[in-house]
Amino acid sequence: MLKEKIQNDVLAYIKEEGFLPSITEDDDIVFKKEGILHYVSIADNESSPFYLSFSRGLNIGDNYDKQKAMLIANEVNNYKCIKTKLYDSGVVVVAAEMFLQDVEHFKAVFYRTMSVLNFAMNEFCDEYQK
Repeated sequence: MLKEKIQNDVLAYIKEEGFLPSITEDDDIVFKKEGILHYVSIADNESSPFYLSFSRGLNIGDNYDKQKAMLIANEVNNYKCIKTKLYDSGVVVVAAEMFLQDVEHFKAVFYRTMSVLNFAMNEFCDEYQK
């Protein structure tokens, strides 16, 4: 299967970079960088290019200002190359979604994508705390 090969190659690369990735029960790759969980999800398709989502989340609590959080998420979405998702549970997720020809393309954008995800989450948090 194409997904299994891609997932194994991505997992191996993340290990090579010094992280300790594992596979979740949802079949996503998860690893920590500086205490923050990052996820890599690969779609079940049998052709290239393959679809991949690279994300991280943050729990802002059960008792959050949903209207404020939604406005900030929409604002962050307006000028970033990521999606900001807000769940009723108070979890905010920033994700970069992409189509890639092969794992070498993932390797080429790995650190830049993590940087963009962290920048977007920091922007969200800074605005939410105002």
